[in-house]
Amino acid sequence: MSGDADKLPVRVELDASQMQVTVYLKSRSNPIVAPVLGWDNDDNGNPKRIYLACRIHKAANDYSGWDMRGAISTILEKQEG
Repeated sequence: MSGDADKLPVRVELDASQMQVTVYLKSRSNPIVAPVLGWDNDDNGNPKRIYLACRIHKAANDYSGWDMRGAISTILEKQEG
């Protein structure tokens, strides 16, 4: 099991139209831009889960800030804390 220090920081921005997301990974010089299928908000109205139309993650979940999962397309889920 990897520790938090081994995890790759992730920053996610949902655009104003909520039709695409920009994902910033520390290991990449260019962000990933992907179309959004839908999202769920937390009690404060902030995105907590974003469903993408494509797969942008690796099989291993070594990310910090947002979890990425899904077999066919990526589901981004905000980590608690």
